[in-house]
Amino acid sequence: MPAPTLQTAFAILALVGGLLGALPVLAASLHDRIVAVVNTEVITLSELEEEVGAAKAQARQRFSGAELAQRLRQIDYMGLNRMIERILQVQIAKRRGIKVTEEEVKDAIVRLRRLGETPDENDPKEMAMIRDQLTALRLINQQVRSFLLVSDEEIIRFYQQHQDRFMLPPEVRISQILIALGPGSELLAVREKAQEVYALLKKGERFEELAAKYSDGPEGRRGGNLGYIRQGGSACTSSAWTTASRLSSGPSRR
Repeated sequence: MPAPTLQTAFAILALVGGLLGALPVLAASLHDRIVAVVNTEVITLSELEEEVGAAKAQARQRFSGAELAQRLRQIDYMGLNRMIERILQVQIAKRRGIKVTEEEVKDAIVRLRRLGETPDENDPKEMAMIRDQLTALRLINQQVRSFLLVSDEEIIRFYQQHQDRFMLPPEVRISQILIALGPGSELLAVREKAQEVYALLKKGERFEELAAKYSDGPEGRRGGNLGYIRQGGSACTSSAWTTASRLSSGPSRR
């Protein structure tokens, strides 16, 4: 990679940190604006949102409050870095004369469909994205990979020296089948129902299906899934974490 390109890349990444540091949690009503410039190409806010939309939706289902805001900022930062990297790769590939033919694009579409994807050949934007991805891959395969070879020993040494970067607090997913004791319920009947469900679980029936059928809680519609709790998290007391981590995967009568 030529030195000027490296300097440009470093300058852009420094700019990205400043942009995303001031970037709020984005609402659909905001007007479009430029969030990064890669040589002569710009990346807009709407393009960034399209890149990270699915990841943000998953984060909003799992997190809330300050932790959600932090996750969203991290997703924005990582997504923008990916976009900058792709654009730089395509720019370098074009300067080096690397081209992708129409036949190669068509072959890629066929492979994507075999994998269950549904690319739209009538969408110029989607076709351009596929072409850019193929161009970047060709650059990596032909020009870059030989300069980025890292030995297993180097990988292990880096991991051992920076383990804190790869560590996340343990988390456990909690599910339940709630057998409620209502105002007019008989304790014996509730107990018998719980024992019946427990017996079905021991026979190997799916927890999610039994939750949907028997649970009196609203989470029954989601297969009993209550989401994740994280050790040290605001929604998890030490006693709750101890109990959850001790439970083995499977039915419990707690």
